[in-house]
Amino acid sequence: MKLIFSALALWIIFPACQPERRTFDLTTLPPDWIYLTKTDSGNVIFNSCDGGNSLVTITRVQDSLGLFFHGEQEDLAFKVLSSSIGNGDTVVIQTSGPGASPPQIFTFLWTDIEKGLGLWNQRTYVASNHKADYKDIYQPCSECWEDCDDPPKDIKNPDGQ
Repeated sequence: MKLIFSALALWIIFPACQPERRTFDLTTLPPDWIYLTKTDSGNVIFNSCDGGNSLVTITRVQDSLGLFFHGEQEDLAFKVLSSSIGNGDTVVIQTSGPGASPPQIFTFLWTDIEKGLGLWNQRTYVASNHKADYKDIYQPCSECWEDCDDPPKDIKNPDGQ
């Protein structure tokens, strides 16, 4: 009998020990994010000649949200199943997508809201409305391919000086 009461007490107490997850509205985040590459002189937007740059887009299709990872070699789209606040202020996003069984988990954490900086799966991204704060670097085509005549592009410094 003591065992039954002990088990019942643990069953009642155990859920109370679990941290409650609050839901998070992904539409409160900027919809478009650009990966930043860390260099000795600071973060830049690096566009490789054979893969571009990693982008994250929060999409809305009818009544559901999605995460779209694109800009590099392969585009991946995921349907958002749920989003909640996990440990600290980390947003935990549960998704389903191509070959994602069980559901795939993505995380987001603001690192500097005023500068539009956040971590998507521990990688630093900037919200696209803060893109102008970072230098765009384009890797020369000749570093990836043999048949290239175009000079390297530098949007913020088109003359190369």
